[in-house]
Amino acid sequence: MSHAIVAGTFVSRELCRQIVAEIERDGCWQWGEINYGGRSHVDLQFRRTQWCAVPPACEDLVAGRLLAIGRALAPAFGPVRSFEGPNMLRYRPGDFFRPHADENPRERVNRRKATITVFLNDRGFEGGVLRLYESRGGRTLEIVPRAGRFVAFDPEIMHEVTPIGRGNRYALVAWLH
Repeated sequence: MSHAIVAGTFVSRELCRQIVAEIERDGCWQWGEINYGGRSHVDLQFRRTQWCAVPPACEDLVAGRLLAIGRALAPAFGPVRSFEGPNMLRYRPGDFFRPHADENPRERVNRRKATITVFLNDRGFEGGVLRLYESRGGRTLEIVPRAGRFVAFDPEIMHEVTPIGRGNRYALVAWLH
């Protein structure tokens, strides 16, 4: 891949189970929006996934881990000034996110430096592979979810989440500025 991609451990598998239980108990789910030209709207033909805010019981843990990881990612992405998110994502059967980039530098004042995706489960669902597409050379990197792991990548990298065949896939996403 032509851009930085970093992977590592976010939290334990047991903490992932607790976070998923919290978001299923307390989460207020809504359809994810897409942003074209500064306007956000729901487009279920392009992005079919639900999101919710991090439940209060998990806020300190998630914020602490994101801060630590953000500092550790500085050599690959530069110093972190702020975070955007995090948001919890739930992909149910039939859900997906078509190829897209998380950043268009011409449309942002505060440019995103990195996208961080944290996988909260890896069992009980089929599909949901995170695909990263290299802009030159046409290579594709497929990242199969593994509970507790994170992947950080340049937000200009085109990527997608493949359709879910059965079960629910849970993830957390945030951006470094």
